[in-house]
Amino acid sequence: VYDNVIDTINANLEPLHRYVSLKKRVLGLEQISMHDIYAPLVTEAKLEVPFETGKDMVLTALAPLGPEYVRDASKAFTQGWIDVYENKGKRSGAYSWGSYSTKPFMLL
Repeated sequence: VYDNVIDTINANLEPLHRYVSLKKRVLGLEQISMHDIYAPLVTEAKLEVPFETGKDMVLTALAPLGPEYVRDASKAFTQGWIDVYENKGKRSGAYSWGSYSTKPFMLL
């Protein structure tokens, strides 16, 4: 298994190499370091996505994982697993968390 993973990674490095070259060019760098990979390409993005549009985007993105996966993910939207509204102490970003005794929760 280990050798197969290493062989597969080595056989598919081209997209990563293209990304690093593009990032280097966009940032205007002669040399690129590991920390440059995480540098943002835009200073500020003001993109507001309506909840229903975001829901459709999430379910469409999950489609390659199969209909059962999409069906289960759809439950998050119909069974109250989504915490979509801003509130004190809520972190930004998208997270999913759960425990053995509860359903998973998604913070969007």
